[in-house]
Amino acid sequence: MHLPQLFLGLAATASAIDIYLHPDGCCSCNSLVCVNAGPDWCCRGTSTDYFQTVSFRAIPTDWTIQGRGHSGGNCNNLRQTSVARNTRDPCLDRDRFSGAGPSRMLWRSA
Repeated sequence: MHLPQLFLGLAATASAIDIYLHPDGCCSCNSLVCVNAGPDWCCRGTSTDYFQTVSFRAIPTDWTIQGRGHSGGNCNNLRQTSVARNTRDPCLDRDRFSGAGPSRMLWRSA
C-alpha cells in the first residue's frame, strides 16, 4: 500500500513558501513571484535593487521563519530580516531589494 508515500508527498508540497518581490511600495500590488520556495532558497529578482517591498505568503501559521531581503544584485548581500511568527503574509518594506528568501534556522514552529 502506498498511502505513507502519498501523505509524505502532500506534506512536502504544503511546506513551501511563496515569495513576492514588489517594484512599488505596496505589499499586495504587482509583483514578480517565486512559488514553493524551500528553506535557505533565494528568489533571484534582478541584478539591481529594483524592488521596494518583499512579501512572504502561504506560511503555515504554526511556523516561525526569518524572512530575508537581499540587495546588491539577486541574493548577494543581506539587507533586511524579519521574524514571522503566527502570521501567513509578512512583508519587508521601506528599503530596496534585489532578491529574497526564507531562513532555515526558524523553519518549523517552536
